[in-house]
Amino acid sequence: NKLYAEWSKKNLPILKAVIGKVPEGYAIRVTGHADPDAGEAKATKIALGRAEHIKGRLAKDLGADAEKLGVKSYGSAEFAEEAGKSISENRRVEFEAYKK
Repeated sequence: NKLYAEWSKKNLPILKAVIGKVPEGYAIRVTGHADPDAGEAKATKIALGRAEHIKGRLAKDLGADAEKLGVKSYGSAEFAEEAGKSISENRRVEFEAYKK
């Protein structure tokens, strides 16, 4: 999709560099977030799908480094603390390092 294509032109080289420096026993997790409009169970499912979709796209672009990617859903857990943001800003993915 167009948004991913634009993002990847700018950020994929940065992500490749970061993943290349991830120490043994650690990985980068794609985290999914959603708004609470349909309830937490639905938000968790939507957020996980969002994270898995981006991980799949990145796996194609990263090749062997994709083994250092994981996924996690935060559902709408971080929505309340971001109440001043628009719903579209809460429908997102982010990256975080974690110990396997």
